[in-house]
Amino acid sequence: MMRFALLAQSPYQNRLQGLRGAFDDRQSNPTDVTGFIVFFGCVIAVAVIWIFVRKMAIRRRPENGHSNPVRHFDMILRKMGIGLRDRLILKLFARGVSLPNPSLVFFDEEVFDRHADRWIDELGFAPIKRRARAGVDLLRSRAFPGSLPSAET
Repeated sequence: MMRFALLAQSPYQNRLQGLRGAFDDRQSNPTDVTGFIVFFGCVIAVAVIWIFVRKMAIRRRPENGHSNPVRHFDMILRKMGIGLRDRLILKLFARGVSLPNPSLVFFDEEVFDRHADRWIDELGFAPIKRRARAGVDLLRSRAFPGSLPSAET
C-alpha cells in the first residue's frame, strides 16, 4: 500500500512514463530503428551512385568511344565544327546507311552522295527531309571542300 502512496505523490508525467515502461517489452527505441533505416538507405544510395558513375567512366574511356561506329561518326562531325542540330540529323543518317561503319562515306564523294540521296529519299516527313538535306549539304561542303554540291531532290 505504501508504494501506491509514493506513486500518487510523484508528478503525473513521471507516473505515466513509469507505467509505460512497466508494460513496454521493446528493447530498442523507435528512433534507433528509424536511424538504422535512414543509414541503410544512404548506403544503398551511395552504392547506386557509385555504380552509375563507374558505368559512365567506362563508357567515356577513349578505347570504348571508337568501338561504336555512330559515336565515331559523331566525333568526326564535332571535329568538323558541325552544330548540335545538324549532328542530330546526321546521326540519323549514320544509322540509316547500310555500312558497317558510317565514317566510310568520308572517303569517297560518290559513296557519300549515293547513301545521302537514298537516305533522304526514304524520309517521309517534308520538314525533316528539308532539314536533312541542309545537314547533308553542310556535311558535304565540310567533308569535300572544293567539290560541287549534290543535286537537290
